[in-house]
Amino acid sequence: MVNGDLRKDDYLALFTLMLKMRRIEERATELYHQDRSPIVGRVYTGRGQEAIPVGAAYALEPQDVIAPLYRDLGALLVRGVTAREVFAQYMGRANSCTQGRDSGLHIGDPERGIVSMISNLAASVPVAVGVALAFWMNEEPRVAMTFFGDGATAHGSFHEGVNMAAARRLPVVFVLENNQWALSTPVHKHTALRELADRARGYGIPGVRVDGNDVLAVYQAAREAVERARRGDGPTLIEAVTMRMSGHSVTDPAHYVPPEMLAEWAERDPIERFRAFLREEGLLTDEEEARLVADIEAEVEDAVAFALNSPPPAPETALKDVFAPAPALAQPPPPETTTRTLTYRAAIREALFEAMQADARVFVLGEDVEYGGVYGLTKGLLEAFGPRRVVDTPIAETAIVGAATGAALFGMRPVAEIQFADFIASAMDELVNMTAKYHYRTRWPVPLVIRAPAGAILEPHGSTGPFHSQSPEAWFAHAPGLKIVVPSTPYDAKGLLLAAIEDPNPVLFFEQKALYNERGPVPEGHYTVPLGQAAVRREGRDLSIVTYGATVVEALKAARALAEEGVEVEVVDLRTLVPLDEETVLASARKTGKVLVVHEANGTAGFGAEVVARVVAGAFEWLDAPVQRLTAPDTPTPAALPLATLWYPDAEKIAAAARELAAY
Repeated sequence: MVNGDLRKDDYLALFTLMLKMRRIEERATELYHQDRSPIVGRVYTGRGQEAIPVGAAYALEPQDVIAPLYRDLGALLVRGVTAREVFAQYMGRANSCTQGRDSGLHIGDPERGIVSMISNLAASVPVAVGVALAFWMNEEPRVAMTFFGDGATAHGSFHEGVNMAAARRLPVVFVLENNQWALSTPVHKHTALRELADRARGYGIPGVRVDGNDVLAVYQAAREAVERARRGDGPTLIEAVTMRMSGHSVTDPAHYVPPEMLAEWAERDPIERFRAFLREEGLLTDEEEARLVADIEAEVEDAVAFALNSPPPAPETALKDVFAPAPALAQPPPPETTTRTLTYRAAIREALFEAMQADARVFVLGEDVEYGGVYGLTKGLLEAFGPRRVVDTPIAETAIVGAATGAALFGMRPVAEIQFADFIASAMDELVNMTAKYHYRTRWPVPLVIRAPAGAILEPHGSTGPFHSQSPEAWFAHAPGLKIVVPSTPYDAKGLLLAAIEDPNPVLFFEQKALYNERGPVPEGHYTVPLGQAAVRREGRDLSIVTYGATVVEALKAARALAEEGVEVEVVDLRTLVPLDEETVLASARKTGKVLVVHEANGTAGFGAEVVARVVAGAFEWLDAPVQRLTAPDTPTPAALPLATLWYPDAEKIAAAARELAAY
C-alpha cells in the first residue's frame, strides 16, 4: 500500500480529506433531519467511497480541472473548497456559489478548475471532454478529470463523450465510481459486463479496475492516467469498485440492498483501512489523530454557524443572471452602403473566416466540417486554420454540444455545427440542462454558437422531407438561457453570426436552407448586427406581418402583390427570437391595428403564439381585428411536391390571409 511518490504530509492530507468529507456529510445529514431543517433540497452522501474522489483528485496538478458529481465532496475539498462554502451551498445562502439558485454540491469555480455538476448524471462527461479539447487545441499540458457512477455508463452522453475523447486522444481521465447501485438498480441489471472497465476496450483506450476503498490504489491509478493524458497519449477509464453505504439520498432507506452486503463492505471501510495502514507505518499517532479530528470538528461547526448566520438570497435575485451581460455593439453599416452582393451561404462562410482570423479562441467543430459540411459552409477553413481549429467529430450531437460547452467554459469560443436542425434533438439534454442553465447557476459565461441548417427546401422533385426540414426554434425558446437567431438576409447572416460569436452566451443560429443561394448586399470587413433588434423590412399602414427566416422573403412577395391592390403591408423581421424585440413589434401593431404572424414551423406551440400573446397584452387597445397566425400545418414536412406545396406557408397563402385580415 505504500506509494513511493508520497511523503508523510501527503498521507496525512489524504486521511484528513477523507475524514473531513465524511464529517461534513454526517453533519449535513443531521441538519437535514432536524425540525425546521436549514438544508435546501436533498443531501447525497459518499459514505464508504471517500477514497475515490480524494485519491483521484489528489493526483491532479493545480492547473488541471475536475468535473465532479454529488458524491465527490472529497474532490472539491482537494481543490480548496472550504467547509463554509459547502454549508452555505447546502443551505442556499446568498453568499453560496449558486446564490440559492441551485442546491447540493453544484459548485463551480473557474479559478480552482471546478466544473459545476448537474443532476443529469452523465452530462458532465462530454463537457469534461470539451475542457480537454480546449487544452489539446491550445497545446496546454493540462488534464480534465470527470467522475460518474456505474448507472451513468448506460447513458448516451457517457458513450458519446468517451468515444470523442478516445478518437482525438484528448487529455481526460474518466473516473467510474462503481458503487454497485445506480439508484436502486444493481449493476447486473443494467449491463451484461461484470467489469465495467471493459467498456474502455470498445473505444481503444486503457481500462483499469482498482479497489475503490483503497485510497492509495485509487491515487496510483489516477496518477498514471493523468501522466498518460498529460504526455498526449489520450484518455483512461478507471473503474474504482466500492459500495454506497447509504441510500441514494438521505430520504432513501435503501431497503433494496441486502443486509449481508452492507455488512461485508462495512469491513472494508476506506477510512478505517487507511487509518490502520497509517498506524502500521508509524505515520499517525493517537495525538495526531485526536488533533485532526478536533480540528475537523471545529471547522465543521464553524462552517455550520457561518452558513446559519449568512443571509438568504433576496427574492428578486431569482430573476437575475439568466444571461451574461453582452458587450455593446457598434451600429452596423446599412446594407445599401455597399454594391457588393453575396449569397446567404457565402456571407456565413465569410463571417466564420473573419471571426477565426480576428480571434484565435474561435474554432469550428462538428460532423464533416473539415470537408466543408453538407452545404459547404466550412469549406476552406481547414486549409486556412489547421486541424486544431477545424475539428471533425463523430456523429454525436450530444458530444458536440457538450464539448463546445466545456471548451467555452475554459476560454474558447466554439462554433459548433449540427448538420441539420432536425438532429439537434439528440443534444437537448446538454443544451437545456447544462449549457442554458450554467450562467444562471454560477455566473460563469458560456460563449458558444451552434449553427444548424433549418427549414424546408421545395424543389421541382419535392421537399427535403420530414427528417431534414424541421424548424425547431420554439423548442429552445422555452429554455431560459439560450439566445435564438434566425437571419433572413445575407447581410444579417454575416452580421448576426459575428455578433453571436462575440456574445458571452450560448446562441442557437438557425440558418435557413431555402435561403442559402439568395443574394443580397453584404459589406466587406467586420460588422455586427446586434442580437435582439428586429427590422422593419417594408413600411405599411394597413396591417403588419410579423415573421422571421425564410418566410420574410415570402411575406415581402405577398406585400408587393397586395400593394397593387391598394393594401399597404408592413413587414417586421424579428431576426432574433430570444431576446425578442417586443418594442418594434408593438410599435408596428399600434401603427396598423392589424397583425398577422407568419412562420414556417407548425402552429401548435410555435413561436408565433408567443408573439400573438405579447401583441394582445401590449397593444390590445390599438387593435382593429383579432391577431391572426399563418403557419405550416401540424404535420411533419411531406416529401412529394404536391403535398409540400400545400404544406408550405408561401407568398400566395400569406397574401390570402393578409387580404382577409385587411378586410376585417
